[in-house]
Amino acid sequence: MFNLEEVILRTVCEKFNEFNMGKVVFFIFLSGALTLQAQSVKQQSQNINSKKYAGFSVTLEDTISKVSDFWDSYLNELGKRRKKRDFLEVSELKLPDAYYPEAAYYSRLTEKDSVTSVWIALDPETLIAGEEGEELANNALESFMEGLSLSYERYAMELKIMETE
Repeated sequence: MFNLEEVILRTVCEKFNEFNMGKVVFFIFLSGALTLQAQSVKQQSQNINSKKYAGFSVTLEDTISKVSDFWDSYLNELGKRRKKRDFLEVSELKLPDAYYPEAAYYSRLTEKDSVTSVWIALDPETLIAGEEGEELANNALESFMEGLSLSYERYAMELKIMETE
């Protein structure tokens, strides 16, 4: 009988001696990517223009400036965003399984102790699909935020690898 962990460790050590440093960095990146886990998405309400919106938030362990750059490009790929006073207005957001081009979404980033919270909510008054469409859009929005969390972790890991090279 053999212990699987010992075999893996022995194989990794043998391969470590064979690889050059660039490949080792890639291996570390790959190992980290396999351990990525989505941060828990929380239901949260916030006020936008004196009106309360029920949405979803995820917490990312990084500064607001880094998260903001990523969030802006993430939203630009999937919809149109417009900067307002202290929030973003998002339109034509292409959510998987729930694309409602007429719908408006609101987003806000907040930071406390180098931890940034990303919040997004659907404005149900802009949705012409009714209550069933609202439920589908909110389910898709929750999944979207889980994907955001994983995408950001991957992005942050890539930045760390680039800094070490």
